[in-house]
Amino acid sequence: MARTSAQLLIEATRGLLARLGQPARGPVLILYGEAKHELATALHVSLTLQGAQAERHMLAGQPSRAFDSATGAPALHRAAAEGSLVILADPPQVPWLFDTVGRPDRGLLLPTEHLYCDWLMPYKSLLRILSADYGEVRAWRARLLEALRGATRLHIATPGGTDLTLAPRRWLAEDGEVFTAPHEASIEGTLAVDGALYDGPPARPTMLRVVEGRVANLKALGRGSVRQRMLHNDLARDAGAAQVAEFGLGINPAARPDAQIMEAEMALGACHVGFGHNLPYGGANASETHVDVGLLRPTLTIDGRAICREGTYVL
Repeated sequence: MARTSAQLLIEATRGLLARLGQPARGPVLILYGEAKHELATALHVSLTLQGAQAERHMLAGQPSRAFDSATGAPALHRAAAEGSLVILADPPQVPWLFDTVGRPDRGLLLPTEHLYCDWLMPYKSLLRILSADYGEVRAWRARLLEALRGATRLHIATPGGTDLTLAPRRWLAEDGEVFTAPHEASIEGTLAVDGALYDGPPARPTMLRVVEGRVANLKALGRGSVRQRMLHNDLARDAGAAQVAEFGLGINPAARPDAQIMEAEMALGACHVGFGHNLPYGGANASETHVDVGLLRPTLTIDGRAICREGTYVL
C-alpha cells in the first residue's frame, strides 16, 4: 500500500531526527526554502516537543552571505560547531549555499559533524530518502565498509553492458553512499550508463569507453539525445572533466534508482561513477566540474570475490 503524503512526512521527520541524533545537539538552527516548509515545520515542532532549543528561518529568494544575524556565515559556523545546523534549500538559494556552506565536490566551509544539508534535493526525493530506517542504513554502511576494507581491485559489470575495473583508494561514507576516488590510471573498460543521467535513466544506455581513467569516445556523445549533449558539454568543460573521479555504492533502501541522480546514486543495489573534480575525496584530479552517472543492477567483484550480483548483495 502506497504511503500517504502525511505518512511520508512523519517518517521523513523521524529519519531526520535520527540523522541529527537523539537528543539532538542544541541549539538547532533550521534554514529552509519555501518548497520545504512542511518538513522544516514538522522538524521544528518535534524538536520543541523533545525539549530542544530550536529555531527556523525561511530562505526567501537569493539570500546574501550576510543575509541576517540568523543566517549569515557567523551564525552558521556557530550552529555547525556548537549545536546542530539543518539546511533544506531550494534552487534559488544555490549562490548563497555554495558561497556560505561550500559544496561536497569542492570542499565544505563549515564544520560537518553537526551539519545536515539536503544539497537542493527535490522535495519528493528528500522525503523518500529520509523515510529510511537510519539505524539500519548506518549498520549496513558499516558492514559494507568492512567488506571493502583492504580491497585492491574492483570489477563492475552490469546487464546493460558495463565492464569496468579500477583500483580504489580509501573508502569514504556519507548518508546515502559509500564511495572512493580510484587511482586515476587504473580505471579501464566500458561504462553503460543505464541508470540516472541527470534527471532520470536514458531510453538506451549511453556507452562510454574509458582508457587509463579518461573517457576516450567523447566525440561520439551529443548526437543521440539532450542528455547526451549535456554530458558531452560537462565532460568537455576543461582538461580534467572527462577523468573518472569517483565510484560509489548506494546504501539507502528507500531511494529510487530511476529518480534524478541525487536520489538515484543513494539507492541500495545501484552504483554510480563520477567524473571531474575529486581532490576533496583524496583523488588527484582537478576540474571545474563534477558530474555523476548511474548504473543499474551491478555485479561487484572485489579481488576475485563477488559481493553483489546484479544489484543483490551477498555479504
